[in-house]
Amino acid sequence: SFTPHTSRRSILFMHLSPAVSSRFAALAVLAALVTACAEPETVAPVPIPGFEVAGGFVRDPEGRALLLRGMNLSGAHKQAPYFDFHTRPDFERLRAPWGMNAVRFLITWAAVEPEKGTYDEAYLDALAERMDWAREAGIFVVLDMHQDVYGEGFQSGGGDGAPRWTCDEAAYASFVPNPSQWFLNYLTPEVSGCYDAFWGSAELRAHYAEAWRRVARRLAEYDGVVLGFDPMNEPYWGSYGINAFEADVLGPFYEEVVAAVREERPKWIAFIEPASSRNLGLATGLAAPTFGNR
Repeated sequence: SFTPHTSRRSILFMHLSPAVSSRFAALAVLAALVTACAEPETVAPVPIPGFEVAGGFVRDPEGRALLLRGMNLSGAHKQAPYFDFHTRPDFERLRAPWGMNAVRFLITWAAVEPEKGTYDEAYLDALAERMDWAREAGIFVVLDMHQDVYGEGFQSGGGDGAPRWTCDEAAYASFVPNPSQWFLNYLTPEVSGCYDAFWGSAELRAHYAEAWRRVARRLAEYDGVVLGFDPMNEPYWGSYGINAFEADVLGPFYEEVVAAVREERPKWIAFIEPASSRNLGLATGLAAPTFGNR
């Protein structure tokens, strides 16, 4: 799931009117004239138009509330080769005749950084190609850095997300998947131990944030397509105290990741999730972040 902060919202795709486009062009011309005639230190910056969260809704540059009708794309993205069968015509069918205008597009850390410090440029290029298809079809995208049961080392138990190198191979070797329900594998000492190692390691968290930054850098030309990003799907607390996890660990982690992404794409909306304890019906204790969505 994804939300602007922690509320579930839907958004309606609306093309900017010619009047709005002309208004932005006029602003750009006015800014150029002011810059030429005034002292540099007295010139106020002209805001870059974009989408934002205001009054409980995602809004377009004219301030109109937007409604997304979309779908998840897709479960096959969780494992190599990290893309499903969809091509340009499939994106076109989403828009018409299906009437969709958005997708939650799954990516994974393992796809971006398969080896420590090595970033898969071919994957990033293929990701950009799919953003081209979305743009041509009139589809908005929210990027979701997905994970289940920590990562690929626990694939036999439904794991995806983190690359193998991020945890001790001994944990993978001793892991015995639960035969009844895949989500019960979160409770194993091996899976919980890998989460604990991740949350407790500034180095691993920095690698995760850098993977996100590489995605944002590669997709720099798609601000009209990518509405924003979900830093992590259903974050799990490991052995940390469930009631303190969001305040002590998850909130600061989001601050790190969003800062890295915003270095490259300052206008992307952060659709942050509560901890996966919310799936159990527990109220979230996630505090409002210091970063905004304007």
